[in-house]
This record gives sequence, C-alpha cells and structure tokens, in this order.
Amino acid sequence: MTIAQPPPMEGAPEGDNPIMLTIQGPSYDVLVPTAQKVADAMKKIPGATDVWIKHTEPKEEMRVMVDRPLAAQHGLPMSLIGLSLRTALDGELAGKLRGRNFRGEEDETDIRVRFSERDRKNAEVLTRLPLTSQGSPVLLGDVAQIVSGKGETQIQRLDRVRQITVTAGAAGRPMGNVVADVDKILPGLIPDGYQAKWMGMVRDMNDSNAAFGLAFGVAALFIYIVLASQFESFIHPVTIMLSLPLAMIGAFLGLYLHGSAISLGSQIGIILLMGLVTKNAILLVDSAIQFQRDGLAPQAAMLQAGPRRLRPILMTTAAMVLGMLPTAMGKGLGSEFRAPMAIAVIGGVISSTFLTLLVVPVVYLGIESFRQGSRRLVAKLFRLESRPDPVLVPRDSQRPPRASDRPAPAE
Repeated sequence: MTIAQPPPMEGAPEGDNPIMLTIQGPSYDVLVPTAQKVADAMKKIPGATDVWIKHTEPKEEMRVMVDRPLAAQHGLPMSLIGLSLRTALDGELAGKLRGRNFRGEEDETDIRVRFSERDRKNAEVLTRLPLTSQGSPVLLGDVAQIVSGKGETQIQRLDRVRQITVTAGAAGRPMGNVVADVDKILPGLIPDGYQAKWMGMVRDMNDSNAAFGLAFGVAALFIYIVLASQFESFIHPVTIMLSLPLAMIGAFLGLYLHGSAISLGSQIGIILLMGLVTKNAILLVDSAIQFQRDGLAPQAAMLQAGPRRLRPILMTTAAMVLGMLPTAMGKGLGSEFRAPMAIAVIGGVISSTFLTLLVVPVVYLGIESFRQGSRRLVAKLFRLESRPDPVLVPRDSQRPPRASDRPAPAE
C-alpha cells in the first residue's frame, strides 16, 4: 500500500508536491548539504508541509584509481582496463542454456562468466586480476589502487548541470505566499557557483502571471483602439476605461471575502471583466454625447443621460451577477477552479456598476470643461494673431476733405 497526496487540481499529475525547488551545481558534495539547509529552512516557514529532498543516498562502492603514466608504460590503455573490470564484475555472455520451465514451456537462460559474488566484493582478489599487455603479464594491482567510498547511484541533470530537487506542499496559506517567503531566505543559503530554480506548479504559476500581465495589457490596448474608432475621439475612451480599475477593486475584494487566492481561474475572470464592465460607461458616455450634439451643455447632457441609462445598466448587471451565482456557489468537482473565476466577475461587476455611476460623470464633466476651456483659449490666441497691424497715417492726411480736393466735373 502506498500513500500519496491527491493532485492539487483536477487533472493534475499525482506524486509530486506543488512546490519544487531545483538546486544546481557542479558537485554533489556541496549540493547535498545545501539542499538539506534549504529543506530545514522551508520546514520553519508557515504553510510549508511535507518538505522532502528528492535524492537517493549514495551507496558503498569500490573505486579503481589507475596510475595513467604507469599504465601507459606497460602499454595498457584505459579502455582495456575498463573492459577487463567489466568482464570480471558484470560478466561475459558465453552462451545460452535451453530447457523447460515449471510450466513445461521451452525457455532459454543466459550463461554469464564472471567472478563469484564473494570475489567481486573482495578488493584483494580484484588486485590480482590479470591484464593483457604487450610485454609481460601485468596485474591490476601493479597499475592501480582500489579504495572504498560512497558513490551516487543516480545523477540527475537539468540543462547538463547536476541538480537536487527540494519539494514541499502548501497548507493553510496560498502557495504564492509560501514561495515568496522561500525566495527571501534563498540568497543566504545558496553558495557561489550554484543556483536555484523553481519547477513544477511554481514555474507554471510564474509563467501564467507573466502571460496574464501581457494579456491584460493587450486587451486594454485593443479596447482603447475599438473605443477610439467608435467614438472618433482619443479622450473619451480613457473616460470609459476608468471602469477597469474600478472593477479590479471589487474583484480583489470579492476574492478576499471569499477566502480565495489569485489563481488561474480568478485571472481568467479578471480578463472577462475587461469586456463586461466597460458597457456601463459606454452606455452613459454615449448617451451624454448624443445629448450634447442636440445642443445641451455637458452638465445638462449628463443629467439627462444618467436617469435614462440607469435601468439598462442595472438590468445587465443583475443578469450577469445572477448568472454567475450558481458557479460561485458550486461545491462539485472542479469548483476550486471555477468558483474564484465567478467570484472575481461578480465582485468586479458590482463595484464597477456603482462606482461608474459616480466617478465616470465627474471625469466626463471635467474632461469636457477642459476641452471647452482649451478651445476658447486656442480661439482667442488665433483671433489675436489674425488681427491686422494698425496702419500709421500722417497727420495731414487726417484733415477733412476740402472743396478744392474734389475732382472737376467732366465737360
């Protein structure tokens, strides 16, 4: 019987903990104690559970230390010494033995010639292993020493560099908070020439956060482009897009009250909000612009647009909130992924609706007042520049005309 943690999310692979930190370096003599220090420090972090070093303990081994210059004098290449040791320890396939197994079926068994198990473990016997050379026979002990020690049974590499993985789970705290605490202690534990990398779900989380930031920026850019083309203005789309940060307030507050952390599901909900919450400001600003084109002042136009668009704004908001409630309140399979998405949408839509009705009109009137003031200032400046310079007339020319100055009548 084996006991393993359930997958942290539906469809995720089982076995590995969500927090995986890989420590890389050239030598296991430094990697092993470093990984142990990191594991001991992670055990003290609140929320980190089941801290485990993914590394097999080294086992006893015999090491053959060959004197290369002496072996070269005897005409013994390293490949020949290695092949002789392999034949003595691992054996050489000499043939096959045919027979019948307990079921009465024909079977073949390999015949392997090698030292006995007792001699394979005896260093004195191995030193008397004969080696074929160009001259007189040479024993292994004449050109090499056999010492005992411990060696790695498995060497793991990442990017062609040796590694050890420290894994842990997260309980009682969001995984991102636990990872942030680990990042604070890592600089004092990793020696020079070695590095630590996040793997597994932590790396996926960092990648998803980076992708979320890019998607959020691209979505905001395209929303601005579409609004600018529809309203034929570069300023009013900014007024409408004020509903986006107002929606973030409700999304984060809803996730906090629900006890959910920022996850992939909640990030998807925030992306959905960008296309949902701008409709309230669009209805309000578009109606105000129409009233202004009919001849009303900005303040009077907004006072007319607010009551007119209040009912459709509230109706669409209620429809979205009620439509997301079953997903937010669901407790079935996969609800840990879908519920934060619905909570983010509900909180963002509610906060954006009520704050948009207060903030957007104020910003709209401020922008219109600034635009009209700028137009009056520009028009005044252009009138001053277009006015002709006064012409200086001589004083004698300013006298009233005389009778002699009149032209004589034609004959």
